[in-house]
Amino acid sequence: MIGISLLSIAYFSKVSLEHVLISQQFNHTKAVAQNALILEARDFIEPSSVEAQNQFHRYVEEFKDPTIHEINIFDLNGRIIVSSIESKVGQSVDSASLKVLSDNEFYLISSEAGRNIILSYIPLVFNGSVLGAVEIKSELVHLLDPIQYEMNQITLRLIFIGLVILFLYYVIEWQFVIKPINYLKKQAQNLEQGNLNEPISIKTSDEFGFLANFFDQMRAKLKLSWSRITEFNEELELKVGEKTIELRNEQAKLTSSIQSLRFGFIIVNAGKNIMMSNVAASEIMGVSNDKIDFDFLVDYFGQSFDVTDSYNRSIGYKQSVISPEIDSHGKFLKVSMLPIISEEQVIGSVMVIEDVTEAVLLQRNKEEFFAVASHELRTPLTSIRGNMSLIQDYYKDQISSKEVMNMIVQAYQSSIRLISIVNDFLDASKLEQGKGLGQFEKVNLVNVIDEIIKDLNTTAKVKGLELIFSSDKQLPAVFGDESRLKEVVYNLVGNAINYTQEGRVEVEVGVDGDYLKVVVKDTGVGITAQNQGLLFKKFQQAGKSIFSRENNSSTGMGLYISKLLVNAMHGEIGLLDSSDKGSTFFFTIPIAK
Repeated sequence: MIGISLLSIAYFSKVSLEHVLISQQFNHTKAVAQNALILEARDFIEPSSVEAQNQFHRYVEEFKDPTIHEINIFDLNGRIIVSSIESKVGQSVDSASLKVLSDNEFYLISSEAGRNIILSYIPLVFNGSVLGAVEIKSELVHLLDPIQYEMNQITLRLIFIGLVILFLYYVIEWQFVIKPINYLKKQAQNLEQGNLNEPISIKTSDEFGFLANFFDQMRAKLKLSWSRITEFNEELELKVGEKTIELRNEQAKLTSSIQSLRFGFIIVNAGKNIMMSNVAASEIMGVSNDKIDFDFLVDYFGQSFDVTDSYNRSIGYKQSVISPEIDSHGKFLKVSMLPIISEEQVIGSVMVIEDVTEAVLLQRNKEEFFAVASHELRTPLTSIRGNMSLIQDYYKDQISSKEVMNMIVQAYQSSIRLISIVNDFLDASKLEQGKGLGQFEKVNLVNVIDEIIKDLNTTAKVKGLELIFSSDKQLPAVFGDESRLKEVVYNLVGNAINYTQEGRVEVEVGVDGDYLKVVVKDTGVGITAQNQGLLFKKFQQAGKSIFSRENNSSTGMGLYISKLLVNAMHGEIGLLDSSDKGSTFFFTIPIAK
């Protein structure tokens, strides 16, 4: 920038000097013209004035100015009438030169034969009238060569001075700008590479010193922060290591627990890939774990359990699919497909396979045993009951001992109770096999309930209970087995009376969609929530505690048989509500079409 400024100054100085010299040369040519015009101007205008011509040439020869090499005088028509070069007399000047005739002197810079010349024009005035003009040509080279030489010398000096200044500027810039910048750059790279131990310092009071001090403060803070981060990372790595060991231990425990399960446990991810299967699964299906994949499960269970549909329901709808006992490959299996949910997203599914063959066979053996035993017991029990009844009716007078008579009465009552239990066993066995129901027909359920209410009203009054029956008017008939409907109503109302010590028992009947709904409410002891799940099971009583037997003649088969009967007639039975203030049972039967 400094060199350019110096060269610009030199150039403009040269231009200014040239302008001054050209102006001086023009004034000089004016003086020459004025000396030349001391002669009578009219003599110059007269071509026949030979004396004037000769006098002009003598003046030019005596003048001998090296800067002027041609003088011409031309008339109003632009014709040269007198010239320092005789061959030009009679020639015409160019049109641009004629404007001097308007009494305006001027000069032009022109070029002839590759030379720069100054054309100076001065009007020729005589007695106030312009008669012509003087044209003087002088070369610029005589003027500009010394100037050019001086300017070249000045330019060289300026270039030298500029280089010196530039060198000094570079040295100053290097020492006070570039060097600190490079130092700060290097220190920034050290900070980037983690070298935080080397102090950063520039011993100046300018911006670089301030910036270096700021960098050093930043380095110290980064070093402190890095130290803390290192300590934190070490602690974190230690904790991660400990947690990793704990996680592996828990994973090992979980894997061991899953492998020790007695039922098959298979984990399937969202891509239908088997992530894990335990030993029990391979033993149940009779294959090694490496052969168990999703396609194998589909083929193995076939139509007995739709693996694909269950998996889709589990993954797509978060549904748990639990199958009843299925007969597969000579075994009875219970299969479940459960979704694995993490943060409300299903990430896979668990397939649980339980071999219940032994339990199913044991249950069947029990049922067969009860059926056979009940059938075999009923005949002798019936004989015992008949004999005890005959003794009481016909041989009572012949028995003098009251103790013997009491024994006979107790034997008779026990035989009746045993026959009732045997009949319940046989009845349940038949119903479980889909037998034991009579002909379905239209039944007036209100009449059936009203008849049973009348039968049990005496029993309720003996206990001080109020037995209430209410129903809608003109209820439609239901479709079912009338005798079995009486048995269901008798079981529910009888249980309500049996487990109610004070208060009332209410029976209500109403329409519920395509069904008639019977509701039985009591103010008895109620059933706790943890015991409600065991209702409608074999040998379970509808008492407050179903883990202890009540002091009554119930066998615990009534609700179980009622459930079998209602289900067989395409209805539903269950517990609506129970508390320490009483229980509410219901059942529904389809309305006859």
